[in-house]
Amino acid sequence: MNRILLFIIFQLIPFPIFSQVTKLPKKQTPSLGSPIADFPQNKMPAGVTVLTTRRGEGIPGSTMPRPETPRYKMRYEVRDSIKMFTLYFREYIDGVLIHDDLEIVQRWVDLKEGDRTLFEMAPEFTAASSLKVFFNFPSGFVRCCYMNSFSGKCVKIAYFEMEEVARHTFIPLLLMYEDTETGEVEQVINNYLKDTVIPVNEIINKELLSKLSRYKLVYYDIVFK
Repeated sequence: MNRILLFIIFQLIPFPIFSQVTKLPKKQTPSLGSPIADFPQNKMPAGVTVLTTRRGEGIPGSTMPRPETPRYKMRYEVRDSIKMFTLYFREYIDGVLIHDDLEIVQRWVDLKEGDRTLFEMAPEFTAASSLKVFFNFPSGFVRCCYMNSFSGKCVKIAYFEMEEVARHTFIPLLLMYEDTETGEVEQVINNYLKDTVIPVNEIINKELLSKLSRYKLVYYDIVFK
């Protein structure tokens, strides 16, 4: 059966989702297809500034995660031809998608069997009401996406279960949601957790998300050839 194999490699803190973990061989550069949302330094889009720093210093203005922030390396091995493979960061309010010009984090096109997509995701809380999610790619391209809660509320996160999927077109990775100070929404989500993560089940996902007033999702959308 043709399928996409999903792998997640954890750093800094353990997160028991997989029994199988693989590593890229040294000096091997993964094939990433054609990432049309990636920009060379001399052709950056309007509003993007290129900064140069000494090795190991990071970038000023908190545009890189703190050293202690957990980083999750995501690698997807393609087992079927894919026309378009898009990584989204999207917001929903009362079940309605709120479109944003920056909702596409990265996009790969014309992937073939044997290709891989590789990136690092680092969710970082700057306050109880503010979350940054950093996305780092092998090319050096970095995106930082945000979620800030409304007054009197806080932001929390939950991860989705990762598993092998056969021609799935929607693959959720991370749920960010707005909660009250008493944790009412978290209690609802806890009823759906399996071993601390949300099962990837279409019926369960629809039922759970329908109970959330405001949330954001990091997920893959796949268009097969």
